[in-house]
Amino acid sequence: MLFKHVLQQCFTFLGSQIKHSKPRWCYSMRRYAGSGSPGTPENKSEWHHEEHTCQQRESKHHSPVNIVTSKSIFRGYSALSLELYDKANVETILQNNGHTVQISFPKVQLEITGGGMIDNYAAHHLHFHWGSDNEAGSEHYIDSKNFPMEMHIVHFNTMYENLPAALNQRTGVSVMAFMFEIASQDNQSLAAIITKLPSVRKPYSSTPLKLPPMACLLPDNLHDFYQYSDASMSVYPRIIWTVFKDTIKISESQ
Repeated sequence: MLFKHVLQQCFTFLGSQIKHSKPRWCYSMRRYAGSGSPGTPENKSEWHHEEHTCQQRESKHHSPVNIVTSKSIFRGYSALSLELYDKANVETILQNNGHTVQISFPKVQLEITGGGMIDNYAAHHLHFHWGSDNEAGSEHYIDSKNFPMEMHIVHFNTMYENLPAALNQRTGVSVMAFMFEIASQDNQSLAAIITKLPSVRKPYSSTPLKLPPMACLLPDNLHDFYQYSDASMSVYPRIIWTVFKDTIKISESQ
């Protein structure tokens, strides 16, 4: 998938995206959610052999799973609260980290809490996963469906000084994951990122980037999501995964 097209400021913003005043229902699932496929309780011996598999701890790799919605556990959590996600002209660093596009937040502390998480988590960076075509690129599957792209917003628990200090902790890292779907119209909220991509074609290159409010990049509905934790698995780092039900739209040309 190619990112291109020109910058256009995101003018629309829904305050309800930022902080929900009432508790919402969400989904919670176990890491081995599924039925009759690798990753189920009956197939624990196969956990390390499923697609995008969970590797050994020393490999420091993760493998988000196929979320089988019929096997998820429906739970009510406190509202998911996003702080400073409505801040405009966010100063970030766009970089090519050698294997994907990453956007770091060195000067603003975007935070999340609630939604199944007890502690506060500060955003460290976001990055994207995409494939060679418009059908397969996401790391997560939902009911065995793959998506063209997936965005991860990586947060660390604010009781620790930074992300490296939080990596070893049971509840140290929280990642919000968003799937992308192909739409007929360009997503102008992505334009600021797409315009700058030619500046980071070279591996390990970087450039300053000002973003519209982060909330403009996210789907309107942040109430419904699937959540699981790697804490019980022999993986590193341990992550609380929150995979949102609604998708972000992106055009084929982008």
